[in-house]
Amino acid sequence: MNESIQKLIKPVLVRWLCKCKWIRHNSDDMNKLWLESDERTGVIEFYDADEYAPEDILELTGYDKKTGKRIYYLHFELHDLSFVLDRLGNFFAFIYGGEQVAVDSGRKEQGKAPVRNVAFCCTSGWTSTHFAEKIQEIFDEKNINIRVHAGDYTEMETIVQENDRVLLAPQIGYMLPDLKRLYGDKIEVVETGDFATQNYGHIVEKLIA
Repeated sequence: MNESIQKLIKPVLVRWLCKCKWIRHNSDDMNKLWLESDERTGVIEFYDADEYAPEDILELTGYDKKTGKRIYYLHFELHDLSFVLDRLGNFFAFIYGGEQVAVDSGRKEQGKAPVRNVAFCCTSGWTSTHFAEKIQEIFDEKNINIRVHAGDYTEMETIVQENDRVLLAPQIGYMLPDLKRLYGDKIEVVETGDFATQNYGHIVEKLIA
């Protein structure tokens, strides 16, 4: 996307969100917005690009109102408007309806090869390492012979060669079309709801289905 257009994503989003009657904001700080249902509270927070993050960041956090426990978390770069709106839609559905909206991975269901090695990829490898460890624990508990690995997208060529399935974290889901053109249907995106709520069991169910 053209850099000048990309810089418009944040102000356009903030302006749109602040016009929504069901979203609250403090006029002194338009970078932090709130929404709530009977059972959940959501926080939408923007972070400006800096020396560590070259693009603006959007952070989505959901809390259980009774316990105060964080039950949803996702952050990603404001790289593409349609990508951002898709993730916001999932967040709104979670806060108001309690449902997790699936992100189409584009995976073909027919003729799938047996899965023996799976890799999770994110921007730095930190988040994917956590997910890989949790998923591996479930496979081990179920005595399922699948090895789970982690890495960042800069190692994609090697990761694809060494694994039967490669799952992208939602924050880099915008890369899916280009990666599928390069590496085929073994590339997928973890459903936003599963990732944000750390629903490891559902991820495992999809992997072994």
